[in-house]
Amino acid sequence: MFIRLWKNAPPERPPALSVGAVCLPVRSEQACGDAWAMKVGCDATLFMLTDALGHGPNAAAASNLAVAFFAKQALRSPAGLVHLIHAGLRGTRGAAVVVAEVALGARVVRYAGVGNISGQILCAGSSRSLVSNNGTARVEARKIQEFSYPWPEGGLLVLHSDGVATHWSPEDWPGLGQKNPALIAGVLFRDQQRLRDDSTVVVARETGLKVAA
Repeated sequence: MFIRLWKNAPPERPPALSVGAVCLPVRSEQACGDAWAMKVGCDATLFMLTDALGHGPNAAAASNLAVAFFAKQALRSPAGLVHLIHAGLRGTRGAAVVVAEVALGARVVRYAGVGNISGQILCAGSSRSLVSNNGTARVEARKIQEFSYPWPEGGLLVLHSDGVATHWSPEDWPGLGQKNPALIAGVLFRDQQRLRDDSTVVVARETGLKVAA
């Protein structure tokens, strides 16, 4: 079951992408070392996910700073944003960071990252993994490379930190891929969460596609 509550009246025009996310700290902590953010432009939507080293308040400070850098920058390429965040995290313990840009008009996903954050494009039972370079923002990022992937009709973008297990498949939950992104994110978190780390799942799909509640 999925229920949506609005603080104010819902927007008259829905956004281009429907997005759902779960971002929670490991059970022993109050502060979360993971963070995510999104930015909507005229032609594309940008997503950022960061997973700071360790957990607790110091990890949260690093990830929150990454979000602040992402939020205040003008729309840039994913690789450009990762470079800026890498430079901006000096003085923190560092973090894994990815930025994904979904450009619906061009039917493309542009993706750049460093560290062990997982990105996938799911469609019709198939999946395509998105490539991040080795390294840690602030600590070491020898190569920050941007990759482009086709965005298929009916595609799902799934990003998650390493607090969520990577060995899962859409076939593990028949029919889940047709549900609301918030419900998909919740099920992935519920079933794949690793209890020793902070966990974040972000899911996005085009608004207007027929989905089940």
